[in-house]
Amino acid sequence: MKTEINDIDEIHNAIIAFANGEFEKRLIARKGEDNRNSLIESINMLGEELEHTVISRNYFSRIYNAVSDIMIVTNNRGIITDVNEAALLALKASKEELLNDDIRNYCNKNQKKLIASILDIFTTGKKSITIESELNDSEVKNIPVLCTITTIRSESQNIEGYLLLAKDITDKKEREKMEARIRIQAQEDERKRLAYDLHDSIGQELNSLSKHLSALNSISKKDAKYKTTVNACSQILLGSINQIREISFTLSPNSLKYGTMKSAILELLKTAEIKLKITSQLTGLEKVKCDEAKLTLYRITQEFITNTLKYSNAKELIVKSKIHKNELHYNLYDNGIGFDFQKVKQGNGILNMKSRLTALNAEFELTSSPGSGTYLGIKINLPK
Repeated sequence: MKTEINDIDEIHNAIIAFANGEFEKRLIARKGEDNRNSLIESINMLGEELEHTVISRNYFSRIYNAVSDIMIVTNNRGIITDVNEAALLALKASKEELLNDDIRNYCNKNQKKLIASILDIFTTGKKSITIESELNDSEVKNIPVLCTITTIRSESQNIEGYLLLAKDITDKKEREKMEARIRIQAQEDERKRLAYDLHDSIGQELNSLSKHLSALNSISKKDAKYKTTVNACSQILLGSINQIREISFTLSPNSLKYGTMKSAILELLKTAEIKLKITSQLTGLEKVKCDEAKLTLYRITQEFITNTLKYSNAKELIVKSKIHKNELHYNLYDNGIGFDFQKVKQGNGILNMKSRLTALNAEFELTSSPGSGTYLGIKINLPK
């Protein structure tokens, strides 16, 4: 919109319009009035600069509020000067409540890491630091955050303030707690299994051995029963030694620790060869580098074999692995009697397998039905 200058009021009105954000208003000078023309040109340039600044500011503001992480700007004394929408939502406060407040009021009262980090930046000249800390919302509820604190400096490199970028890691902390509970439960289950094996297996055999040894006192060495009893004692001792070896193997799989993943699984499968026909096609296991993933697959194979031998009446066990699209596919199947998930209570063995796989963030499918055996399919993402 072009406006002829009739008097000084036109210039005044144009400046007021620019101040109100009405940048479409422009002035033009008349011929022969050079002094006013220079003034008008300066005023028009002012309008253009203001318009450009406002557009840039609004664009930055939209980006600033679109960031999903908490963003808080403070001066060099820790007083809040600006916040984005995510900060308002997380801290459950209005912008008016946060502005000019001290960032320390939103730090966990029991830990001063955030404050210490700000002071550390201020005193040592560091430009930024990242820490795990906690913020308090207006209801004094702790919010675990991964916080990056960066200094805002002037052209002369003096610290004018700080930018706090905080990512809410509540879900991460809850997942870590769940994984810890799963690990603790798995340890407890291993201890219960060990106690069961020691009591019901080794304990009974040693009790039987004690009775046989007591019987020897009343039998003459020339009696045929003496030799029979000694042989029985030897068999019981040999059985106990084998049981102890099996328990030791279960608790600490040295084949996994000192050998390859494939050799460890094959050695595990050998323990079932007496009662089952074993079919294995194992490829790609060398791609599994994570120790947790290795142990998880080992323990699950061990649990599957145990359940097959105890409950399935199966004749064959099939184990296969392969790499497909940067995933390890690991499958176990027995041709036993199967079971109905709706009618049979899932024991600790199945629950342990599910817990281990959930903690590993693996995809898995466990299926079974009466007369159709049991199948467990596992997919594990491998690092590229």
